[in-house]
Amino acid sequence: MKSFADLLLNYPIPGVQALERRRICAEEASAITGCALTSKNTQYKNEELTFSVAPVIKSALFLKQTELIDRLASRGITVRTLK
Repeated sequence: MKSFADLLLNYPIPGVQALERRRICAEEASAITGCALTSKNTQYKNEELTFSVAPVIKSALFLKQTELIDRLASRGITVRTLK
């Protein structure tokens, strides 16, 4: 009889990849702005990246938008627009 852990190895858990993408996006944005961002503040869907943060931080992200997109592209995440 197989254990529950063995079954999880064979079947991917839904949402884990999306969470990892959001974590990477938040990590790169934090490195650029110097402010601590979490995956809860970040949404990534259909190559659109959205941050739910204070307007001052969002302005800083827009000013360094190309740097953020380049850093994410080097980690395998394609971003078309930043909101």
